[in-house]
Amino acid sequence: MREIEDVGETALSHSEVRALATGDPRILEKARVDTKLTRLERLERSHGRIQRVLSGTITNAETHLPKLAAERNAATRQSPAASTSPETASA
Repeated sequence: MREIEDVGETALSHSEVRALATGDPRILEKARVDTKLTRLERLERSHGRIQRVLSGTITNAETHLPKLAAERNAATRQSPAASTSPETASA
């Protein structure tokens, strides 16, 4: 899953530019806080999405692992080469 990186702290939002134009430091601070809040909300949503994807991956793996282990065991029992491992063959 791809994530978009923030363009950085040097870029000003539209509201920050307007706040600078007013000359009121309180408006500028509010614009900065709003921008930071928006960024944090995006990060929270992204984190939630990633957690759901990972949870699904884990659930899928837990579902398939027993079947894969059984297939591996069956293949190991059927293979004559499996009974002579490299450790015992060289002894």
